[in-house]
Amino acid sequence: MKQYKLKLTTLLFLLTMPFSIYAAQLSGGISINPGNIGIIDHINVVKREIIINDMQMLLSATAKVHNPAKKFSSSRDLQQGMKIKFNSTTVNRKRMITEVWVLPGS
Repeated sequence: MKQYKLKLTTLLFLLTMPFSIYAAQLSGGISINPGNIGIIDHINVVKREIIINDMQMLLSATAKVHNPAKKFSSSRDLQQGMKIKFNSTTVNRKRMITEVWVLPGS
């Protein structure tokens, strides 16, 4: 009987796992941190400069961009007026964005 329950539990787990992976992809796998959400006021991809909520920051040359509207996205797809969530780090006392999620409705 224990073997049967173990097999049934394992089978149910394996059947539901793809749904949780799919749900994580739909949400972008992000947790929202209100301090790192803003609207792009200005962006210059060539100079790697971005202004979000009136704060000037650097944009990493290797910044990952996640956009629900596109399968593959890059920093060249970022535009003024987009609402984004971002991760950043400090380099030479300047804030540098390393990863960006374009939020739905942008």
